[in-house]
Amino acid sequence: MKDTSLELTNAGYSKTSDTIRRRSRQRPSRRRSSISVLVDLNQPIAQVFTNPRSALAENRPEEPMKMVAKRLEEGGRKVLEMFPLHPSRNRHLNFEIKKAMIDDLNLINLQGLSHTLRYLVTRRSVRKMIHENQVPTLLIVGKFDKHFAPLVSFAEKTIPKLKILVCDSGHAVNIDAAEQFNKAVKDFMSLFLGERNL
Repeated sequence: MKDTSLELTNAGYSKTSDTIRRRSRQRPSRRRSSISVLVDLNQPIAQVFTNPRSALAENRPEEPMKMVAKRLEEGGRKVLEMFPLHPSRNRHLNFEIKKAMIDDLNLINLQGLSHTLRYLVTRRSVRKMIHENQVPTLLIVGKFDKHFAPLVSFAEKTIPKLKILVCDSGHAVNIDAAEQFNKAVKDFMSLFLGERNL
């Protein structure tokens, strides 16, 4: 008998995604996701993602990342607090979420982050192959995320079967505009569920 079950998975891997997963376990009624993929027999049917700056940008040169990693190793948490995406710099997060994210960042292993910057960030881009994507895709972005704005245009021109939703939020669109984000994910994924429910 053929298995026709569908599974909705969260494939997020950023620090924000990790925080969201842990918070959603603590408060299931406020569940949020950053990347969702509807899977049928291990084949993606539809996907949703947010602000994938490092995935759509050109691969970053290794030398600048090595310099940032070295600064982090030498300067510790003070250097981490100066990062542009540090939650303390986000003007759109509510206080509770911002505090939780800062608390989580205080738990981060600085050596692990340094190694991530040195060895992974420089090789994460899928920019050169994204045109091959054949999975219906929803990109949800925040209109205040100025750093990602140029990549929205690239995504729109390059990714087949792409729909874009711009929310009234910053980089952390799945947190800043959680209700709109959750509704958009549910509505989009429902298009591919047929008679099934999310």
